[in-house]
Amino acid sequence: MNSYSLPQQIYEWTGEYGKKLENLRRSLLDLLFSHHFQYVHPPILEYQETLALGSGEVSRNQAFRFIDPISGKMLAIRTDISPQISRLDYALNAQSQTIAKYCYAGEIALARVDSLAIRNPYQVGAEIFGDSSVQADIEILTVALECCQKAKESDFLVDLGHTGILKHAVNSLDLSASQQEQFLDILQRKAIADATLFIENNQLNQQQINIIKFLLECNETQDDIEIIKNNLLSLFPECEKKWQHLWEIFETISKRYPNIKWHIDIAELQGFSYHTGIVFGIYAQQKLICRGGRYNHSSSSNFRTATGFTLDVNSLKAASVNL
Repeated sequence: MNSYSLPQQIYEWTGEYGKKLENLRRSLLDLLFSHHFQYVHPPILEYQETLALGSGEVSRNQAFRFIDPISGKMLAIRTDISPQISRLDYALNAQSQTIAKYCYAGEIALARVDSLAIRNPYQVGAEIFGDSSVQADIEILTVALECCQKAKESDFLVDLGHTGILKHAVNSLDLSASQQEQFLDILQRKAIADATLFIENNQLNQQQINIIKFLLECNETQDDIEIIKNNLLSLFPECEKKWQHLWEIFETISKRYPNIKWHIDIAELQGFSYHTGIVFGIYAQQKLICRGGRYNHSSSSNFRTATGFTLDVNSLKAASVNL
């Protein structure tokens, strides 16, 4: 191995690729500026507890960590920029009721990824703080789609869910911590046979079985919104307000973008440990290029509600060349 080579799955941006990446970054930020998002540039490393906000153990497991020789505290290189924006919003607007809109661009670093992934991807994203309305969620999804179009992507599919509904359903199962972990793994894999064994082994009652059946069937019924709605509200009539929030987003955005395909999947586990409201993924050519949603930090009442999205710029068509 060349002593001057980069670590495995770490890349540098040079030549034509570097030019494309920079042009795309500027183009996306200009679009976000036109929507009145304020640019912020947090540092690439911070105290570990700040970077673990919301994502918790997931962030710690993926992060490069080391002791700060000045403070003696644990530092980490960011694995996600969103927690930094929460800290920044608190610093700027701790006592304010003003709605704040931020955008950002920068690298993150991941200690563990699959064998084909980049460990230092470049991200562009946007966040709206202090606005819990459905209009804020509609705005953030609209701007995310505009960014994807700016990146010359096409044939979009938007996968839309509501983590608040999913968490309510999972909590209603009344499982132990180990049982819940096992069930979430089954749900992630949509493993029907394993679910049957799980029900038998844990001697679950009929109500628990009905909830599990509903969640496992969400993926199959995601194109039939009436079935999803009827099944959901028959099990959880108390979730009607959350469903109406989700439905208003879907109805508004689908009318604006009639050529975009949609899936509604209440059992979508993306961001389960982090998001608290709507969650979405935008796919192009069957590739996830953007993810986002709403989150309220349970770790501290000091942090305001927010909704946002992140684009992995390296995966976008406008920046694609062979690495």
